[in-house]
Amino acid sequence: MNELLLKRDSTNYMYRTYRDMLTRCNNKNRQDYKNYGGRGIKVCDRWTGKDGFTNFLADMGKKPKGTSLDRKDNNGDYTHENCRWATFSEQSVNQRLRATNSSGYKGVHWSKTKKKWEVSIRRNYNKKHLGYFENFDEAVTIRKEAELCAEWRDVNKSSKTVG
Repeated sequence: MNELLLKRDSTNYMYRTYRDMLTRCNNKNRQDYKNYGGRGIKVCDRWTGKDGFTNFLADMGKKPKGTSLDRKDNNGDYTHENCRWATFSEQSVNQRLRATNSSGYKGVHWSKTKKKWEVSIRRNYNKKHLGYFENFDEAVTIRKEAELCAEWRDVNKSSKTVG
């Protein structure tokens, strides 16, 4: 393995990625801890300890340009099986519902001002307003139809919450 990749300091982008992964899960003082360690997300044993960084490099390989570390299952741990290098576009598809989402469906929320269900869809930085609906089921149907359009495909893979 390239000696530069093994360098364990902040000038090494691979080490920064590795260190950030660990601190997101383990440092309660970190601002985004609540979204990782605070939700029970852990780093696998293979990627911690004395050989953790070396194992992380061996498992994940060199980070391709324009990507960052992503967990395939947003609720799963950092493991070789659950991690990949992904672009911003790929990661924008792979997000859990926001804590403020009361409908249980991505892109469907209650508009207090209009007193109707508002529907939108987003991909990368593009957001498309799909309308306001009095009926919740109609709003969800419109959202699901938009997801099937090639332009917006895969935006809402697991839209319905469980539990």
